[in-house]
Amino acid sequence: MSRTVVAAGFSSLADLSLWYKTRSGAPVTLAEIPEIIKLRWEYFRDNWEFIVNDLKDKRSSFSHPDLLDKQIEDLTRLITVQKNSQNQTVNPFSDSRVITHFYTVWQNVEASSLPITKEENTLISRRVLAAQRFIKTDFINMRNNMINARDSMADDVGLSDSTYNTIFDRSSSATLRNVNIKDINNMQNFQRAIKTVDFILANTGSLNTVTIDPFALARANAKNDEIEIVTGRSGRLVRMFFGDSLQDLASRHFGNPDRWIEIAIANGLKPPYVDEIGQAIPVIANGDDNQLNFGALDGSGNANINKLYINQVIFIQSDTVKFPDQRSILNIKEIPISGEIVLEFNGNNNLDIYKLNENAHIRVFKPNTINSNFLVLIPSEEPISAKKPGDVPFFLESAAEDEKLAGVDLLLNDNLDLTFTSTGDLQLNFGLPNAVQAMQIKMLSEQGQSHRHPNFGLPVVVGTRTTDPNTVKQALVAGITNMVELDERFDRIETLQVGVLNGAASINLVVRMAGSGTLVPISFTINTG
Repeated sequence: MSRTVVAAGFSSLADLSLWYKTRSGAPVTLAEIPEIIKLRWEYFRDNWEFIVNDLKDKRSSFSHPDLLDKQIEDLTRLITVQKNSQNQTVNPFSDSRVITHFYTVWQNVEASSLPITKEENTLISRRVLAAQRFIKTDFINMRNNMINARDSMADDVGLSDSTYNTIFDRSSSATLRNVNIKDINNMQNFQRAIKTVDFILANTGSLNTVTIDPFALARANAKNDEIEIVTGRSGRLVRMFFGDSLQDLASRHFGNPDRWIEIAIANGLKPPYVDEIGQAIPVIANGDDNQLNFGALDGSGNANINKLYINQVIFIQSDTVKFPDQRSILNIKEIPISGEIVLEFNGNNNLDIYKLNENAHIRVFKPNTINSNFLVLIPSEEPISAKKPGDVPFFLESAAEDEKLAGVDLLLNDNLDLTFTSTGDLQLNFGLPNAVQAMQIKMLSEQGQSHRHPNFGLPVVVGTRTTDPNTVKQALVAGITNMVELDERFDRIETLQVGVLNGAASINLVVRMAGSGTLVPISFTINTG
């Protein structure tokens, strides 16, 4: 493995991470400013037992806790050996291999946790300013460096791919050692970062990483006959994977990454579209009831009020409450003069568990963005189905299709009253008996009784001249036929007989069930006098 190639890859990984953090406001770690590590050997040597405790506290929230444990153990051994060495003036951190080998440790040490010197503060400011000015060429160079580092690592542990090597006309070197968890983690970090850069480059138009407004592009493309943008008539909700771009979603669900704009429009997304990092806003007082208090400004001097809005989904967390609590903002109060912000949230009134001395904070995400914590709407050209998911209960899942189509309702007795089980629960009616019950209710209801469904039931025949029974028959036949045709549970009427005598109509019909063709006889009498 080429030390120079891998070092360049890690340097680009640090640049990319710092670029993100300048936009999200997330704490900068030593992994993004590796130059500081070289200046801090004596600090780590003399304070390692305290630093180790902080690192172990972060184990449960880190994505690869076992790897962090292993690197803490290895770095402890290195520091102990060097402290007991005769030549204690040697700075092992000046070796770039130490920087890359313990990358996971540096990812978990915030720069602000160190007593920053004037020299280091100047160094951080310069690095942040440089990251804010990255242009398209910088991202292309980052991508190339990380690809080369990833491939070099794969060669070193015998995980290079022959098909990949053939396509890109490269030859792998001989395997030098067995693969370990650190190698896998590093290669995964590079791969995720490469995909991130691909997404950035796909939305970079010029020097200042100009991003694309999907709505403006859609309006422009509307005038281009060769490009069709489908906004969708329906859709389904999916969860995106961490590190996914809109192109990844479009490729997975549409088979075409260029259709990412349809997802952006369907979800109302705007640049940068995806915000996985968000920004942590610390509380300035212990929580109370359903309220948390925050300062007017963040660490960079930006107004916190501009990052908040009603119904915004946020996550609350602290050092003692490890699992984020997802809430929505119900109300925002801004205190005059001080600018202090009081937020009210939905959910349980138990926010007193979040303490100021336990690093309680909320994490907010940029408006009009998505991430792997939320569901994303994938638009579809298919019309919305009238049948909702879950319409078929578990006890009908193995039943015949006509039984499923018949649905489930409350069981009524002959007087159309509710019925109860021996335990006092409401009884259910399902399958073919429910279809018969539904038809009887339709036939015993008069049109106009239901204000929301004025055509439900049979036409009113009470008061019609009994000396003209044919008129009554025709009205009933038309009404019954209409009721059957409008009910998807029935295929059609096989036979229908209506008899009118002495102010009463006897109705006998046989209907064919949809899905099976089963014939069901139904008989009842209604008053026509």
